[in-house]
Amino acid sequence: MKKLLYLILISFFTIINACKMQKDGFNKNELVEKIEKMYNSDQANRLFLNKLKKSNLDKEVFKRKKDSIWKLQLVIDEQNTKDLIEITNKHGFPNTDFLEKPIAAWVIFQHTPEKYKEEVKNLLIKEINVGRLPAIEGSMIMWHLNGRNGTPLGLRERGVIVKDLRKKNDTNNK
Repeated sequence: MKKLLYLILISFFTIINACKMQKDGFNKNELVEKIEKMYNSDQANRLFLNKLKKSNLDKEVFKRKKDSIWKLQLVIDEQNTKDLIEITNKHGFPNTDFLEKPIAAWVIFQHTPEKYKEEVKNLLIKEINVGRLPAIEGSMIMWHLNGRNGTPLGLRERGVIVKDLRKKNDTNNK
């Protein structure tokens, strides 16, 4: 009898939760699909450029192709950033536990255009503090947003090996 009552209660709360999600216009599957598309659009041109670098293209042809691809990528980065800000404000940062799928949504914020950086930084701090964004991912994003100077905070303490860019910066400052 207890098992039946427990099953009825779980079913009841599941139905209420599903109705609430539909009322709010929230469909988790659609959200997961959207974030997956955002991630893929974030990475596709970058991966293509890496392959293009290794090709035997004439320097001038390579430069023209690279420039046109980057123009397109900047538009994609801006739209992805705006969409991820909206999603994060509405539902919290979409981490893999929430998405129930291994999508590295945090990578999108690494490519934030300049005009959104302060907004994203404030959002990241909030999301780290409430536990929806692991500090290590937040540190990686902040490192990118701050111009990749030094080493991402907290990574050395966690035993993560990251190329230290201080030597490069010291060389540039001489």
